[in-house]
Amino acid sequence: MVLATGLGLSARASRNAALQAEASASADAMAYDGAAATDAANPTDPVASNPTDSATDPALTARTTAALAELRADLNSMISGYDGTWSVYASTLADGNSISINSSSTYSASVIKLFVMAAVEQAIESGALADTPEVANHLEQMITVSSNDDTNSLIEILGGGSAEAGLAAVNAFAASQGFTDTTMSELIGLPTGDPNRKQTSVNDVGRLLSMVYHGTLVNADASARMMALLQAQQLTGKIPAGVPAGTVTANKTGEITGVENDAAIIWTGGATDYVLVIFSSGVPDSATARANITAMSTVAWNALSAL
Repeated sequence: MVLATGLGLSARASRNAALQAEASASADAMAYDGAAATDAANPTDPVASNPTDSATDPALTARTTAALAELRADLNSMISGYDGTWSVYASTLADGNSISINSSSTYSASVIKLFVMAAVEQAIESGALADTPEVANHLEQMITVSSNDDTNSLIEILGGGSAEAGLAAVNAFAASQGFTDTTMSELIGLPTGDPNRKQTSVNDVGRLLSMVYHGTLVNADASARMMALLQAQQLTGKIPAGVPAGTVTANKTGEITGVENDAAIIWTGGATDYVLVIFSSGVPDSATARANITAMSTVAWNALSAL
């Protein structure tokens, strides 16, 4: 592990301000041809503005319970007509209500980078890792454009120059947070890579995003930095493409042959924002699988945005 002194509060503030400014720009570039653009504009304060009073509102809880039950039925019906294996997690963030369909430890593709990001932020906050411009750039590239090279560089930095030690740090972080379906035992994008060595579940990812939203993943400052990165996401052709233009989203995708995944926080402007995570494997056609994810996202929006 690298033992170093961080750059201090001013450097972190500058880094966060830069990320917030980038996230405030409209996301006009599309991840896939034909996908609908979504606005990646950043809320004034995405962590501090989270609803909390409504968590004890029994009327809202009754509405979210009913809406999630109906959503589960609708998604199960859709999945039954899709090729491949599908799993879904959805949670209303005002009260923590959630549904889960077929959640199990499965190939994460690049969604595993969420856990690398969080492990790096924990190391920064503990003082074990210096918050340098190099680290900040690797984080930005890993999340916003899903760079494998930057991910692998971060893992090696996290391990003091050892990929094995860096992977152990990611796994230790996941275990410390109770992400029991999440493990990573090799670098990203290796020609001989084994999918079984990068595993997570929709439940683990959904809970991680919920913690980012509520400012409790590592701590509030780290959660704010992670949120800014996710809102600056450039690959928005799956879940974000299924909500109305102008909707604020924060997401991380993952894909490889036969696998299409996405995980997102969606701001509704209503009684509750929500998390939606969709994984697929064994899908014969990537374009069809992405369209299926977008269709499920639209169904989730219709169910949860007007509560």
